[in-house]
Amino acid sequence: MIQYFFKNIYRNILRDKTFSAINFINLVIGFSTFILFSAVVTHELNYDRFNEKYDRIYRVQTRQEDSYPTNYCTYSPAAFRDHLMADLPEVEQALLMREVSGQFFTLPAGEQLYQKYGYWSENSFFDIFTITLIEGNKQNVLTEPNTIALSETLAGKLFPEGNAMGKQVTIGKRFPFIVTAVYEDIPENSFLRASYLISMESYESVSGKRGYRDDWTYIDNDNFVLLKEGSDSKQVDAKIKDAFKEVKNYEKSTPYLHPLSKLHTSPNNQSDLLIGLSILSLAAVLVLILSCVNYVNLSLANSSQRSKEIGIKKVVGFSRKALAGQFMAETIMMTSLATLIGILVAQISFPLLNHILQKNFEFSVLENGQLLLIVASVSLLAGVLSGLYPSVILSGYNPVKVLKGKIFDNIGKSFSVKKALVVTQYSISLFMLIVSFMLYRQVNFLLNKDLGFDNKNILFSEINVQKEVDFEIVKNRMLQYPEIAEVSFSS
Repeated sequence: MIQYFFKNIYRNILRDKTFSAINFINLVIGFSTFILFSAVVTHELNYDRFNEKYDRIYRVQTRQEDSYPTNYCTYSPAAFRDHLMADLPEVEQALLMREVSGQFFTLPAGEQLYQKYGYWSENSFFDIFTITLIEGNKQNVLTEPNTIALSETLAGKLFPEGNAMGKQVTIGKRFPFIVTAVYEDIPENSFLRASYLISMESYESVSGKRGYRDDWTYIDNDNFVLLKEGSDSKQVDAKIKDAFKEVKNYEKSTPYLHPLSKLHTSPNNQSDLLIGLSILSLAAVLVLILSCVNYVNLSLANSSQRSKEIGIKKVVGFSRKALAGQFMAETIMMTSLATLIGILVAQISFPLLNHILQKNFEFSVLENGQLLLIVASVSLLAGVLSGLYPSVILSGYNPVKVLKGKIFDNIGKSFSVKKALVVTQYSISLFMLIVSFMLYRQVNFLLNKDLGFDNKNILFSEINVQKEVDFEIVKNRMLQYPEIAEVSFSS
């Protein structure tokens, strides 16, 4: 029986190639779009989930109520590490980190290699986050001054011959560090994005800032904690809420724990990215619904082509249930095949999507169990829902009227449903056109608004100094270059 169904489906596809191609392409477009959008949403929502202790990692942030509106600062003072978090019974590990501004590494041949993302960090980084070491021992990677850990990619650029352990790298042409570890590249969907980690023990000597660990007034560090299993972050919040009570000019500031799960989607308690992902998810669902509605409408429009087949099968003894099963099987087969082709189309189109979004993450439905389950479930659901109405209508034709050519005598019974499907189809299309136009206008405004100055010819650079520098001297030296028209600075 199953073999007969498949053979019959194959014959029906060949009988009307144009109709089958249009309906199939409609489904492929719907599924490939759904898969692409779903891949982006799952990628963004799965930031940092590679960490084994994901649910117990928090960043200590600062709520500043003396500003309007209230400022949810993602940073906190360095003093939190030793004078606030380390002795709490709920805290298993504490970590002090600090972003390193973009730096130049000296290559073996003397060229300069710019690296944008790096951190000053304590060694507890490797106890809190799940980072795999290729070389080195995680117990003592960042425990000594003037030591550095490199990502696998950066180590390959600095030491093409391999074996970076124990070798020296120079940053900014004047700061030498000894490589104590090489770690696997941190996944793209992580807030860290660190291509190198410098020991926190080196920060004081390099920056010239003394006693920074006791400072409560510079809110410019990253403090992370790993809570013990079963600990409640709200209880910790209650214990640390008065930390600034005795700090002059900071009395209205309050520290709080922000979970790792929200560092990407809402780092400062704003839901902008979540709103964007919700819109993208809605668009994915609407495109798929539109494809399914199109499939139903096209199937009903083509019902006259199947009328004789239905009439003859009913005359020779086919039950309505058997015919409904046949049409349902056809639809599920079509949606399943469209899903497979959609996966292939999405895979081919992904580099283009990466370029549009300026991302660099890899995509494979087959290697992403969560996304594969979503796509398979939606494919089956879409197949059942798309085939339900046509199978009920087509299998219910009266065989006598069908063979006499009076198939449309009772069409009024299903007219209201057809009308509802058409209205749904046009409503979704119109809604998506309006939203797309609004988003286009907004993005176009952001990209092309006249700012009042020519930002294409302005360059920015950070200058790290250990003592006071007369900016006029720096300015006059830079103005000696004919390419530079004017120089300004800020602190």
